[in-house]
Amino acid sequence: MKQYQQAIDCYQQLLTIQPETGDRNGEAQSLQNLAQLYNLTGRIKEGYAAGIQAAQILQELGLPIEAWAIPKWQKSIAKFAQRGKLQLGLCFLAGLFAFPFALVFIVSLMLWRLVKSQLLRR
Repeated sequence: MKQYQQAIDCYQQLLTIQPETGDRNGEAQSLQNLAQLYNLTGRIKEGYAAGIQAAQILQELGLPIEAWAIPKWQKSIAKFAQRGKLQLGLCFLAGLFAFPFALVFIVSLMLWRLVKSQLLRR
């Protein structure tokens, strides 16, 4: 329904209640949902902060990665990186290798949108 601000308000209210009830897992889930909503509305810093809080709670609870509300591909990468130092190093190297390509893609996309908007004005 794209009523993001209303959903954000509801999750913020929920987050004032959940610590009182002791529902740490529910609090983490609410923070993850709130992080996603913040990202959808362009409030990236707030989304990042909420996501970090959720991850900290989940780590404190000692829940396995399968219980985390993150995409399956991220769970697979995290499991692979936890196998040992070699796997962690491979993930790091893959990230170093992929970063320039992602950067070129993002810059190209931004340039395309800029050129497209300039052409539509005429």
